[in-house]
Amino acid sequence: MNNSATWKIEYISEYKEKIVIAMLRDWYDQHWKAEYGKDHLLAITSHMEGKISNISSVPVSGGGGNKIEDQLCAGLDKKVLAEYGYNNAREYVDEMSQTLARLTDDERYMLEVRFIERDEGRGIEKIMDKYYISKTEAYRRSNDALKRLTKLIFW
Repeated sequence: MNNSATWKIEYISEYKEKIVIAMLRDWYDQHWKAEYGKDHLLAITSHMEGKISNISSVPVSGGGGNKIEDQLCAGLDKKVLAEYGYNNAREYVDEMSQTLARLTDDERYMLEVRFIERDEGRGIEKIMDKYYISKTEAYRRSNDALKRLTKLIFW
């Protein structure tokens, strides 16, 4: 393999790892959306049903709608976006949970404390403390876990 091809493969691998890091950092937000998305959709639907009861049976003539119809259209747009986000979050949680289950407990721990927890960059310190290893070794092991997860996600 020539140098150009080697560089491209390394660049692509690095890019994939950055995507996986972003996915891990999004873990809590996606769980929140998957957990509360259904309630959010019900609230939007309930709000729209209240608007529907205010519509008169007389159709609008001469073009242009009324304020309630405009609000209903806006509500439909909001509901479509909310459904899209909710379905994506549920899919993310399902797929990531299955993929993370393939890792060892140690690999999951390292990825969780380094990328998922929001503990102001103390992940490496936690790894060092738990396994009694140096900072360099903590980075090496957590990077190995990240590489393994990246391979599982991108096959």
